[in-house]
Amino acid sequence: KASARRIHNLVRALTRPCPGAFTFLGGKKLFVWKGHVGTGQAEGSPGQALRPAAEGVPVVTGDGLYVVEEVQWEHGALSPARDVLTARTHVFSNS
Repeated sequence: KASARRIHNLVRALTRPCPGAFTFLGGKKLFVWKGHVGTGQAEGSPGQALRPAAEGVPVVTGDGLYVVEEVQWEHGALSPARDVLTARTHVFSNS
């Protein structure tokens, strides 16, 4: 149940040229390359993705929201998170 700030700092620390921060979604490895600490109320369980917005996909953290902006499936192309994570609700693993 990491905080939004801790997740943000992890993503920033592991971005290119480092190997990247990642999570698993549907059994597939998903790299998170860019995001920011969100504002507003976080309703849901930590790891739960909320409805995509223009700026990215808000994900519930231990203390608020982290907005995922750019992602990449393992061996895939870099994409805006809102294009990859549709309006369906996703839950990210803690791995």
